[in-house]
Amino acid sequence: MDRVNGADFVDIGGGKRGFVGEDLPNGVPGTEVTDDWLNGVQEEVLAVIEDAGIVPDAGDNTQLLQALAWRDASRTIPFIPVTAVDVTAPPGAPAVAEAYVVPPGATDAWAGREQQIAQWTGNAWRYLDAPDGHVVGTPDGVQFTRIAGVYTAFETQFNRLYSFFVGQF
Repeated sequence: MDRVNGADFVDIGGGKRGFVGEDLPNGVPGTEVTDDWLNGVQEEVLAVIEDAGIVPDAGDNTQLLQALAWRDASRTIPFIPVTAVDVTAPPGAPAVAEAYVVPPGATDAWAGREQQIAQWTGNAWRYLDAPDGHVVGTPDGVQFTRIAGVYTAFETQFNRLYSFFVGQF
């Protein structure tokens, strides 16, 4: 995206192009708003909305806010239950809020989303790219921690100590 680039823009400081309002009585034309600029703004906003798994809806003027709230919340969720970490294709009929860790080799809507969490909104998949240290758990109780961008089986301190002592005999 770029700043306004139509005729009659004004420098709003630091070489930044900005808008100027039309003042016909004083002969000041307003800034020309081009289709390129408007399309750029539209696509920037829709990229955030669609990345959050929200289907654009002309009747809902809160979708950007919803998408930003999802991004903020997804960065602070320390733990999330997932259905699986090894399913490579989206299931045919997932339940609303059902989530998966997308493994390497994923296909269809998950292609290119490896190691992200895919959560079904009821209309589309919403993706979370969690920070390292994030933990997920599967229904069988196994936990996975994201380390260096990859979810790996969580090894508890007890398991490490047990392995150490068993290895001593």
